[in-house]
Amino acid sequence: HAYRGKENDRLHLTRDVDAATSLARERGVAVRVERGAGFFDAGTISLIFDAWLRELSAHVGYDVEIARFRPNFAASADKDFRFREDDLVGAMLEIGDVRLRVWKPIERCVVPNYDLRGGEADPRILRFVAQERDAKMGVYCEVLRAGTARKGDSVRFVDR
Repeated sequence: HAYRGKENDRLHLTRDVDAATSLARERGVAVRVERGAGFFDAGTISLIFDAWLRELSAHVGYDVEIARFRPNFAASADKDFRFREDDLVGAMLEIGDVRLRVWKPIERCVVPNYDLRGGEADPRILRFVAQERDAKMGVYCEVLRAGTARKGDSVRFVDR
């Protein structure tokens, strides 16, 4: 069976592959290290708006780190932003001189429950996302025009 670090002593938080392998071995588990292409499941560009995260944070009672959701882009929404992920499918966005098209909401798994620093997991996170947000938090985008996007660049809706 698979020995996944996040469910087994949080080996995913161990920076050194040899140390993680050694920890698994100490627990009587042989592991095979597989190097992947990164932390994305169905798309390479992901975007999340802070408005969505504020909802979650209000529910759990603390500021949930956006990094738990591993987005490529994190954007601040203006006060009139009322979109959900499904509303954005097909929308074209520009960030810097990059043009993206939203193609799919991101359905979330258990990973955002885990504290990035190895603290206790919080199952209320995924429970909220599942029950209140139809298991969606963020959107996958396809690149229509490659370019440069920098921290501080605005996310602009094109043809919306």
